[in-house]
Amino acid sequence: MQHNLEVLANLFDFIKGLEDAAGERPPIILESTGHYHKPVVQYFEDKGYLIIIVNTLISYKVKNSSLRNFILYPK
Repeated sequence: MQHNLEVLANLFDFIKGLEDAAGERPPIILESTGHYHKPVVQYFEDKGYLIIIVNTLISYKVKNSSLRNFILYPK
């Protein structure tokens, strides 16, 4: 995906639609991608959004964990 203003504006329109439907501004959560996420972060920080950057190794471990089972059936 390119990070030009047209693409970022389309993403903003999508997120704005979610915000209007939910009645509150969502945080934007991104995986760290070296320097590739920086234009997205800057664009949305300039618009006042909370940006959360997640380490890719942590997100991979969470995706493959059985957290739901742990919450429902703790040992």
